[in-house]
Amino acid sequence: MLTQYDIKSKDIEVLGEADLCDVGDLDINEFDLNEDEFTPGETVEVEVEVENDGNDDIEDLVVKVWLTERNDADEIEKEKSDKFDLDEDDTWDDVFEIELDDNLDDGTYEIHVRVYESGNEDEQCYEETKEIDIERPAQKVIIEDILISPISLTCDQTFTAQVDVQNIGDRDDDAVKVRMFNSELDIDVISDTFDLDEYDKSGDDETVYLMGAIPSDVDVKEYTLTF
Repeated sequence: MLTQYDIKSKDIEVLGEADLCDVGDLDINEFDLNEDEFTPGETVEVEVEVENDGNDDIEDLVVKVWLTERNDADEIEKEKSDKFDLDEDDTWDDVFEIELDDNLDDGTYEIHVRVYESGNEDEQCYEETKEIDIERPAQKVIIEDILISPISLTCDQTFTAQVDVQNIGDRDDDAVKVRMFNSELDIDVISDTFDLDEYDKSGDDETVYLMGAIPSDVDVKEYTLTF
């Protein structure tokens, strides 16, 4: 007896290296990163210097910096410069910051830098790409948000700080505390110890409430509370 097997088909796509624009008189002289290995929540600093190698001035130039997964065209995060002009043989430089979302998965990503003439990208455009690695740390707890109520205070008045924290590490943390302090106000408050599950589990975040009081003899000015 012949056994019948179910057969189905599914399309796959094989991606090669992405085409980088390289047309006209623009060039990237410097493309430096502060690191090549990062964790979610960190900032990639991208130092860029571009040059007009041509014999004519070019107006309305833009530098764009963006993050993608490797071999993926979808932009995860991007920054753009304001429009600027470049005389022949002149250079322009700046530092861009790409914030890495806390929710990024481990893997290899790409930082892209492109300089182009706005509205004339087919004639003036140049682009380069560098790879970075993102790896989730074993233990890392971050402060997601802080709310102070009330925000305007008088001497001898008490206030409440609501602090939202999250574990973005890939291990449970059973010894988490939140501290609020300011030496000028003689404030130093520490929460009870609490547990946080590893990232992406239901118990990976917590809201903590801390109470503080303004002394009776402090100067009237703005103070900074550190958490």
